[in-house]
Amino acid sequence: MGRISSPLPYWATNVSPPPTECPPFLKNVNAKDVRNLSTPDEEYKILSWPEMQSIVARNDIGVLQRVPSKLRSYMEFNYTVKQKYGNVSTYILRERLRWGQVVEDLVGGEPWKNPDDVKVLYNDCPYGIDPRIVHLVVWLKFPLASDPESDLLLPETRAAIQTYVDKTFAEFPSENVIWFKNPAILKSVHALEHFHVMIFDPDLKKIDRITGGYDMLSKEI
Repeated sequence: MGRISSPLPYWATNVSPPPTECPPFLKNVNAKDVRNLSTPDEEYKILSWPEMQSIVARNDIGVLQRVPSKLRSYMEFNYTVKQKYGNVSTYILRERLRWGQVVEDLVGGEPWKNPDDVKVLYNDCPYGIDPRIVHLVVWLKFPLASDPESDLLLPETRAAIQTYVDKTFAEFPSENVIWFKNPAILKSVHALEHFHVMIFDPDLKKIDRITGGYDMLSKEI
């Protein structure tokens, strides 16, 4: 994306004053995140709506990243959550979804039949995208069937998701709505099934009706 790395270590970039040693939440991060964290925020290229449409159309989800300082905050938040809850899935289940105490007890019915098995929330730390794009996550109590070899959604699963998206987001122009599901290798929350929906420049009052008024945590992260 034409980014320029900071002369500082990745764990000291975008922080003032920079720390003198790597904080525990930034130890043992992967090479992709090191490159991102090493980028000054002002050098990071925000993705436009046409770029997001293209990325989703070609299923190139792996290129999505967060603004470097937001990624740092996200990692710190996840570290704190893991200290308190043991893992991020348990935190989301208890505090964001209010679906129970442990993932193992989560039981959904026949897919798409019970509205209580689906909940739409803001993505608490969205990718580095045009701020006019609203990034939502659709959380599910049931699995989305995929091919065990390719990890791609089965055609009937894609069709069912599309039907849900068309119905749930019918108030918005279809050209302003896209959805995708992260492959297993890119998921940050493995134990809870979910997929992503992005809407370009929507009426936020309509979004509030869909999310039940739940706000995003990224205002605090």
